[in-house]
Amino acid sequence: MGRSRLGDILLRKKAISEEQLRQVQREMKLNGDTLTTELVKQGVFNENALAHFIGKTFGRPVIDLNRVDIQPGLTSISIDMMKKNSAIPIQRKGNLVTLAVVDPYDIHA
Repeated sequence: MGRSRLGDILLRKKAISEEQLRQVQREMKLNGDTLTTELVKQGVFNENALAHFIGKTFGRPVIDLNRVDIQPGLTSISIDMMKKNSAIPIQRKGNLVTLAVVDPYDIHA
């Protein structure tokens, strides 16, 4: 199994060891989970710390959806599509819709 972009970044920033990454990847393969899910499940990061690490890496804010007023009718994206891709529209400016995503490294979402 090849390393993910997030895995490479975690190693480069010395936020995780090679052995920790290998263990997480073994579990990913067994469980079918994403890297971020396994990092939290195995206690390598807590959810909040990982979210902030990813936000800082992308130069994007971490959003607490419990504190965001999401406008109804923001987009025509179906609930099923939002659940499948772990994304939710949070803002619209003209034709541009901003999405909050669980894992910006999940290129399959």
